[in-house]
Amino acid sequence: MRRIQELGLAANWFNEKGDTMKICEVNDNFIEDDGIIREKAFYSNKQEQTKETFSFKWAIKSSYNSDWANANYQRWLREKYFANDEGILNKVFSDGSIVLDAGCGAGMSAIDLLGKEKLSKIHYIGVDISSAVNEARQNFEALGCKQNCEFVQCDLNNIPITKEVDVVFSEGVLHHTDSTRNAILNLSSVC
Repeated sequence: MRRIQELGLAANWFNEKGDTMKICEVNDNFIEDDGIIREKAFYSNKQEQTKETFSFKWAIKSSYNSDWANANYQRWLREKYFANDEGILNKVFSDGSIVLDAGCGAGMSAIDLLGKEKLSKIHYIGVDISSAVNEARQNFEALGCKQNCEFVQCDLNNIPITKEVDVVFSEGVLHHTDSTRNAILNLSSVC
């Protein structure tokens, strides 16, 4: 636990052995596959199309992961959501907070918005209907932010979450769900 405190990590992320605690869990509707919790259920035709389209899109790293793209996306996200005010961003994503990225794709919105330093001080849960969660996990591992992250492949209306989160972040995703209204209602229930 001392190492946890030295790193400035929230003690409630860890069990008594110092192992990372999970916020999401496997149940009858989910399996764990290669460290990622995945929904077993079949999706609607619209959601199946979304799943396949974004699995393909995020698998092509060269289409989104370059220094130029990342810098511009970071600038745009910070301007759009926080008026370029680092103080507001730090209040919203305070150290130790549990953050749900609803529709994380390859995780680039969180990586570009928050950066390695901030990501290492929060508990991040990346959820996406597509296999892009595989890319997200790889991107977080490459950044060195593996210990305090978990990834779930499921419909946003069926996240197997066991604890309230502090922040729900969703960039350009909700209109891809079967019902934007239901997605907002379901996501607001985890806060």
